[in-house]
Amino acid sequence: MHKGVAIVDVVREATAPFSPKLIVAQYSELLREYGIRKIIGDRYAGLWPVEQFHEHKIVYEQSAKPKSELYGAFLPLLNSRKIDLLDDKKTIDQLLGLERRTARSGRDSIDHSPNSHDDKINAVAGLCVILAAPKRYRYDGSMDWVVSVSDMGNLSSRQSPGAQQLSALVQVQTAKRGYY
Repeated sequence: MHKGVAIVDVVREATAPFSPKLIVAQYSELLREYGIRKIIGDRYAGLWPVEQFHEHKIVYEQSAKPKSELYGAFLPLLNSRKIDLLDDKKTIDQLLGLERRTARSGRDSIDHSPNSHDDKINAVAGLCVILAAPKRYRYDGSMDWVVSVSDMGNLSSRQSPGAQQLSALVQVQTAKRGYY
């Protein structure tokens, strides 16, 4: 991000035929060059990418949002010029090939047309939506905030005053109920 604008520096795609393991190794090296240790991707290949990137010390988290939802959040960012896209013909073509469809239930979805692809624009949309999210709403999947009840007395140096008050209240309530 630079002055509120998401800048896409690199977009890569491997076209068949290729070795998936070799591509993971190459992409992991590129990610390290950018100082990236955690990525978010789709669920297309199940746990395979999670395991393969883990071998290269890159955390691969499967996206909680479906691509249709990412595209829906991406469009306002694009229209408000909060994204600086690379001049990459294939990415732009995939963006222009996206279609909004309404199901019989009335629910809208955004996806590529039949027999076309959206791999590059899907990656770009996901990146931009994550970058544009306000920091206070970003998902923390690290579990650093989870502590055991026995450690609650040692947290005061790491907690805000409000969190300290809440911890003290929880300790009192659990002590009253005999959980200690």
